[in-house]
Amino acid sequence: MKRDMDLVREILFFVEKIDPSSPSFPNVVIEGRDKQLVRGHCIIMQDAGLIVGSLTEDGFQAERLTWLGQEYISVMRSLTV
Repeated sequence: MKRDMDLVREILFFVEKIDPSSPSFPNVVIEGRDKQLVRGHCIIMQDAGLIVGSLTEDGFQAERLTWLGQEYISVMRSLTV
């Protein structure tokens, strides 16, 4: 799998909207993106310490951004490229 930084950004914004105090967490779903590609990116993003979550049979259940994930998303917002 080739890393897609646009997809990484979309996933970060999706996970940022999750309420960490929620009793249940959603599978990451990015409209117009292949479910397995999103799942694979979530796995490597968790490996990189950007997000916290767990694999499910049909995807990746995201819980929250990490400190590093918060920092990363802040930098991405400030980029004008």
